[in-house]
Amino acid sequence: MTGRELGLGQDNLDIAWVLLCAGLVLMMQAGFLCVESGLTRAKNSINVAIKNVVDFALTTFIFWLLSFGLMFGDSLAGWVGTGNFMPDFQGRAPQAAFFLFQLMFCGTAATIVSGAVAERMRFGSYLISTAIIGGLVYPLVGHWAWGGVLSDTAPGWLRQAGFVDFAGSTVVHSVGGWVALAALLIIGPRRGRFLPDGSSRKVTGSNLTITMLGAILLWIGWLGFNGGSNFTFDARVALISINTVLGLGAGLLGALFIGRLVNGYAEATLPLNGSLGGLVAITAGCHAVGQAEALVIGLVGGVLVVPAERLLERLRIDDAVGAVPVHLVAGIWGTLAVGLFGHADMLGTGLSRGELIGVQLKGVLVTGLYAFTVSYILLYLIHRFITPLRIDPDDEMRGLNVSEHRATTELIDLFQAMDYQKRTGDISYDVTVEPFTEVGQIAERYNLVLERVRKTLAEKDDALYRLEKAHAEIQRDLEMARTIQRQLIPLRPPELEGAQLVSEYIALEQVGGDFIDYLTDEEGNIGVLIADASGHGVPAALLAAMAKMAIDGIRDRMHQPDRLLLGLNEALYGKTRDHFVTACYCVFESATRRIRYSIGGHPPPFLLRPGHTVRQLEGRGSLLGIVPQPRLGEWQFDLEPGDRLLFLTDGILECRAPDGTNMDESRLKVILAELSEHPAADLTSGFMKKLAEFMGAGSFEDDVSFVALYAT
Repeated sequence: MTGRELGLGQDNLDIAWVLLCAGLVLMMQAGFLCVESGLTRAKNSINVAIKNVVDFALTTFIFWLLSFGLMFGDSLAGWVGTGNFMPDFQGRAPQAAFFLFQLMFCGTAATIVSGAVAERMRFGSYLISTAIIGGLVYPLVGHWAWGGVLSDTAPGWLRQAGFVDFAGSTVVHSVGGWVALAALLIIGPRRGRFLPDGSSRKVTGSNLTITMLGAILLWIGWLGFNGGSNFTFDARVALISINTVLGLGAGLLGALFIGRLVNGYAEATLPLNGSLGGLVAITAGCHAVGQAEALVIGLVGGVLVVPAERLLERLRIDDAVGAVPVHLVAGIWGTLAVGLFGHADMLGTGLSRGELIGVQLKGVLVTGLYAFTVSYILLYLIHRFITPLRIDPDDEMRGLNVSEHRATTELIDLFQAMDYQKRTGDISYDVTVEPFTEVGQIAERYNLVLERVRKTLAEKDDALYRLEKAHAEIQRDLEMARTIQRQLIPLRPPELEGAQLVSEYIALEQVGGDFIDYLTDEEGNIGVLIADASGHGVPAALLAAMAKMAIDGIRDRMHQPDRLLLGLNEALYGKTRDHFVTACYCVFESATRRIRYSIGGHPPPFLLRPGHTVRQLEGRGSLLGIVPQPRLGEWQFDLEPGDRLLFLTDGILECRAPDGTNMDESRLKVILAELSEHPAADLTSGFMKKLAEFMGAGSFEDDVSFVALYAT
């Protein structure tokens, strides 16, 4: 190894300068850690920190073992180094300083991926991606652009063609950006980042103050990044440093202005990423441009970050920290800007401006093709056949601090306690309060809420107990009322000569407003009363009981249907407020088979005759209990053998089919026609079956009663 082309000799000042700059670049690891952990949520911050620490350690081992030799060993036709593996620098201080400095570059390229894939990539999978970029992608691209500086063999093929990348806009930053893009396409966005309607939701970071501190650390480290790439402490260091700072400032202001123009306000992270974009852009040519050109290069680099972020969002690519816009897009621009603005006398390539632009473009394209393709293929194969790159959805919701490292924070502990209470419903205890912390204040307020909830639940439990007790008492009373009502309603009709009676009674609730009664005399005649009190439940049942008592007091009118209903009206009028009763009363004279009936606001009976003949009898009258003198009439006809006379309440006509169709007189006639030939004993069950078929899965909406008189 020699330091001839490198320009790094045995001068202790130069060696000290390179070592100092290596330390500054190492500080950039702390900057990346702060930026990434601040831009991500607290539940993932520890994972971000661990990745930034471990990836540098892994890169150190890989770079010493393999990558330094691939990058700076004796060149094989300008494509790959073939020596200097596991180097021993005993007695070679300049080369040792150079190794240390280049190691920092390799670590920087690797850690770029960390922020992009934050919050959903497995820790082990991330280390695999670090090994890919540090051991395979970065050293080969580095050899093409920088190979030969430590050996007497031919330089890398891009460097030999005149490609210029002074401090790594392409070799370091674009390489990291390409690998990050490949990983993003494979693992996909964070949960909830993009919504089904095509819109996106911004994920708020945990600590923007720490993020800004990280940016400042990166600014300081960048002075070593670019200044150390000179490898000698001479006059050019000042030029490089001022151009670096100008690129930083121009990029920040450019992104701030464009962000304000696009968003209408000064977005917090855009200036930060704009400054980094300006730094990435100026890195390739900071040694070979004037201050005006440095301003333009940095300005464009910062401005490009804004549309690049919007483009990724439109493509539904979730870059957690903006690594692709900052390192890839700005890196491409900065590399091309060397051809546009670089001073030929400072570059020393011997190429015209057009030729230099072409070479720079070739370097950008070849680097992108190689870095993206190799990393995408390898990461996809690993993801598909070896181990998933992405964590499980539940682990992502829980956060990588816990799911990947079992590392908790006060906030995580609080969330876990709250989640346990949510899952189990056990809020009998307070959560732990850490005093003198913001999380402790939240926990304290949460405990106050728990106390209030427990008190409210206790009050509700007491009220529920009293309500259940009252409900049980009501149910007992209703059951007793049901028993009494069943005793008032004759469930089995009396036996007759020349006729047969069947009936059915169904209350919508425990007690109902329908009632049936039979009045008989010594001559074998019978009066049949079917009535319906308005309303449902207990009020209707009480009204029905009043009507039953009234009928018992006027049984002497059983042979005069209209007078019996008038007597019922007299008993109810003025005592029922707005409630009423409808009734149909009929007298069957067994000797003559004559039927005489009267109707008070009730549906007229249906006559079924053999041969499927069905008709609804005439008759109408006023509601009972509303007016003092209702208009009532009386009708009569003779039954013939085989005739069936059906009395019913309006609960049957209010039955509803699944499609909402009501049972009306015409539909009821069809059903009754089908039952006209059934034996009297089967009429009840057959009629109820037909009603059930009509309602489907539905149920009655009112009390249902009917009586059938069958002439034998």
